[in-house]
Amino acid sequence: MRLSRATLEKIANKAIEELKLGCEIYFIAPPKADSLLWCVNFTDDYGQLCDDFHESGYPLDEQTIRQKIRNYLVDRYAEKKGSENEPSANKIHTF
Repeated sequence: MRLSRATLEKIANKAIEELKLGCEIYFIAPPKADSLLWCVNFTDDYGQLCDDFHESGYPLDEQTIRQKIRNYLVDRYAEKKGSENEPSANKIHTF
């Protein structure tokens, strides 16, 4: 499968829908001439996933790409939730 921006957007949107996250795709950057990396930028502090979506020189299928995106988003969600529960260094605690 030859990956296009439209295909990657469709796959990423499906991953977001399956996880029922509030984020959206902000921008998808195709590989530059000297790189094979696609970069998918998400809203709501979900960051940027950059990957060539290949394994052993072969392009991944849609299901595997979707799973990679899901795994990334789940990890980011856990990081976001963890950082919300950490006390701020500037917060004053009174007892």
